[in-house]
Amino acid sequence: MPAAALRPDDLSSLALLYFIPQGQAPPGKTDSLSLSNKLTGRLLFPTGQGMQGVNVLGRRWRQYWSTTEDWYTVSSVSGFRYRRTNGNPVTGKDTSVAASMGRVAASDEGYYELTRIPMLPGNWQNVYLETEPINSLYTGQYAVGPYTVGTVEPSGTSSPS
Repeated sequence: MPAAALRPDDLSSLALLYFIPQGQAPPGKTDSLSLSNKLTGRLLFPTGQGMQGVNVLGRRWRQYWSTTEDWYTVSSVSGFRYRRTNGNPVTGKDTSVAASMGRVAASDEGYYELTRIPMLPGNWQNVYLETEPINSLYTGQYAVGPYTVGTVEPSGTSSPS
């Protein structure tokens, strides 16, 4: 891979930001989901509340192989589209940076999206998801989203779906 080539995880993030629907790619561009998969879902606590700020990782499993790849191909942070508050009539409109991130829709709490997972050779592939806490060193100016003082520890155990 040339030094300037983007990794699949970077391409997934770019496809999320600049999505090109099938059949609408201008000359010289490619549909975002060309030769790839897209996975979305929600991480939930047993109570049904969305689990925010957890790293969701995807590994590809090639057709007819007995194991997954040794590396994670794509990742997403759960709840990246959600924001907790937008102020109220008593406190007034929240104009902070945190309030400008995401939406207050409950369906976005715990939501993750792996927008572009490149296909391995063949006509199908499985993608296995795992979760992990975000690196605890990502605080302050290096924080992931609004988690400036620390990260979230995933709750419970992973179960296949």
